[in-house]
Amino acid sequence: MGAGVSATHTLLALLRDLAAAPARPARPVRILVVDRDPQFFSGVPYGHRSGRASLTLSTLAGFLPDDERARFTAWLDAERDRLLAAADAGWAERHRGDAEAGRWDGLFVPRRWYGEYLTAQATAAIAEARSAGIAEVALLTAEIDSIERSDRGFAVNAGDTRIETAAVLLATGSPPTRRLPTDGSGTAAGLVHDLYDPGLDETLARLREQLGAAAPEDRRVLIAGGNASALEFVLASRGILDELGARLTVLSPGGRPRNWRRKTPGEVAELPALAALTARAADGENLTAAELFEAVAADLRDSVRAGTDVAAVQAMVPAIPSFLPRLSDRERSALATRHGMAITTLLRQDCGDAVAVLEALVERGAVDFQAGRYVGCRPVGRAFEVTIADGRGEQRALPVRYAAVVGAVGFEGVSHTGAPLLRQLLDAGIVEASGSDAGLRVDEQFQAAPGLYVMGPLLAGNAHPRLLVWHAESVRRIMSLAPEAAKSIAREMILVVENDLAGAPSPDGGAVALGGAHDATVR
Repeated sequence: MGAGVSATHTLLALLRDLAAAPARPARPVRILVVDRDPQFFSGVPYGHRSGRASLTLSTLAGFLPDDERARFTAWLDAERDRLLAAADAGWAERHRGDAEAGRWDGLFVPRRWYGEYLTAQATAAIAEARSAGIAEVALLTAEIDSIERSDRGFAVNAGDTRIETAAVLLATGSPPTRRLPTDGSGTAAGLVHDLYDPGLDETLARLREQLGAAAPEDRRVLIAGGNASALEFVLASRGILDELGARLTVLSPGGRPRNWRRKTPGEVAELPALAALTARAADGENLTAAELFEAVAADLRDSVRAGTDVAAVQAMVPAIPSFLPRLSDRERSALATRHGMAITTLLRQDCGDAVAVLEALVERGAVDFQAGRYVGCRPVGRAFEVTIADGRGEQRALPVRYAAVVGAVGFEGVSHTGAPLLRQLLDAGIVEASGSDAGLRVDEQFQAAPGLYVMGPLLAGNAHPRLLVWHAESVRRIMSLAPEAAKSIAREMILVVENDLAGAPSPDGGAVALGGAHDATVR
């Protein structure tokens, strides 16, 4: 369920595996891709729900593995004129020269471009599979209400539509964003819980109307949180800030987030704590997940004091995998369920191009920062009074009121999610939350239950001898995992088709539900 990057890369890998199988299915595997949004194969980050100005969080060189980057840059070269004509004007002005020269690797590129590319890849692969008689792929725009076990595998219910399927791939992306606590109406005008619901452009239009109706001196926006979505919102809202003379305050525990700056010339990383761990590992000593976290935290803390944290993070991120062989099974589990996500949070990196725009907004007073954690807000007339807590937990109301309050406070825990489909699966006992509560518990075949596969962010918090995942949101990570899940699904689909031809009961010739995809019977 869901047809974003996770589902699409799994689908592409599955079609390749079916085509390469020593014994191809005697008849096509039928796959139904189901998503509530009519734009398939891009998902929220890479589709229309992100704004035109939304950029990759890393340069293209770091965004994709080499082979995929080569394919993507070839596509960019072929589509360059069209893409630049439709790009955000500011991005095109800053980077037209590099784009026209084909110097893509050093650029933070518009995320929608990767969504367009991936859609083209999926469309071509589906046509090729159909032509070769390997698979028939259909698309269905629908909201999935529930998934139930059935004699044939699973029954997937979407309104009046019932889908019988042998297997399901759940690739719905991250759990929903946490809602902002508020006194009074949680749907008050000017209160935004999720930037991307229904889309960033729609959110900006709503805020423009809200701010335009306020007196000039009251045109203030507060964004609660300092994550990548918050920075993306700052970048996307610069037009509103310019047009209406509005001001935006970023509320984050430390004020301005550490990672919202660019690397300075001559910045060099020194990592003594990680160097000490490296020496111990080289001597054959086993390590603990807690020691790895503490070393990262110590080196980052020192680098922040020295003003070298950007260089330090860039050096630490690729170093982390080298420590994994020195972790026992117990410590791998501790990394997946507890310390890994804490390390990822510490080593967060944000789009340098967006930071450059941020600097200009800060310099002219359009954006400022407030240290503290969001506690709640209450409507006061057409504005909001916001309460925050400091590092000691002491609460106070901010002295100014805001015409709009926007949330960027992260995702719900899976065990207490309000997402209807996840909630139904948990309550029915079909799936369980992972140890980190950021995903679903799966086995080494990526199954949360026999025949129910998981891909993407919902894999977070799993540790097996061949599978260690504490965070699975980057395209690189998804592309490393999707082929392994696809192999498991392909084996099951070929077996289903063979059993069907032998007269054994199966869901009409082999049905699979992939990230919204099913090989399924629809009634």
